[in-house]
Amino acid sequence: MNSLYEYTDYRKYIKDFISHKNSNSKKMSLAQLAQKGKIKSKAHIKLVCDGKRNLSAKTIPTFSTMLGLKSKEADFFENLVYFTQAHTCEEQLKYRNRLKDLSKTSSAKQIEFEKFDLFSKWYIVALRELVELSDFKEDPKWINSRLKANLTPTEIKKALEILIKLGFLERKNNQLHQTTPKISSGDELRSKAIRHFHYQMLDKAKEALDEDMNHRETSGLTIAMTEEEFKMVKEKIIEFRKSLNESLGTCPTGTGPKNHLYHVALTCFRLTKGGNA
Repeated sequence: MNSLYEYTDYRKYIKDFISHKNSNSKKMSLAQLAQKGKIKSKAHIKLVCDGKRNLSAKTIPTFSTMLGLKSKEADFFENLVYFTQAHTCEEQLKYRNRLKDLSKTSSAKQIEFEKFDLFSKWYIVALRELVELSDFKEDPKWINSRLKANLTPTEIKKALEILIKLGFLERKNNQLHQTTPKISSGDELRSKAIRHFHYQMLDKAKEALDEDMNHRETSGLTIAMTEEEFKMVKEKIIEFRKSLNESLGTCPTGTGPKNHLYHVALTCFRLTKGGNA
């Protein structure tokens, strides 16, 4: 099975560990594994794997023992647990940084952590699109003069390195170019990093309300809906986003140079609580 350092979800690692143990000649039952880690019951292992129970500071060491982890591996596993169970993006960023540091001396791939970085900081996605502007210059002063941000040269350098490493940018003839279709996070935004990206962009949207209306478009609709109607609205929003991405990305219809960078946000949410469903 894969090294522990290649995982970004501790539950997946435990499941793979159990499957691996059951696939070799020295099979171990859940009851035997529970006994090895001095875990109260085999049912508790299954509940943790299924996401119905979380691990705590008290139970993490027992699972580390069950998994046969040494000191450094146990440290990585503990931080992986907190990373997986984090309730906020700030918490997840904190443990993600610890995991990245702990895995530096291993041969583990860092790609998943780089993907996390991609959406945890709004300006990384923005920098990828900024490259498309007709007057783009790979210069921190120019980037800060055009982007509504105050980034350090180090932040800009790291962001561009992530985009190149993940294959979203490449360097040709000493110039940066996009290499793949538009970045998409998928329809179900489960990742806390992606939620954090939207938090940051909503802050940008609030700032934009004070700007010239010729440079923005803001509209909304407050309306009562059935659950079926809400699902229909959600589907239409997803379809429109995909269609817009296709029109502006792989099949652009505009003529002339691209002079500005925009963020298009589509959202629908409840204003009420309680009731059914």
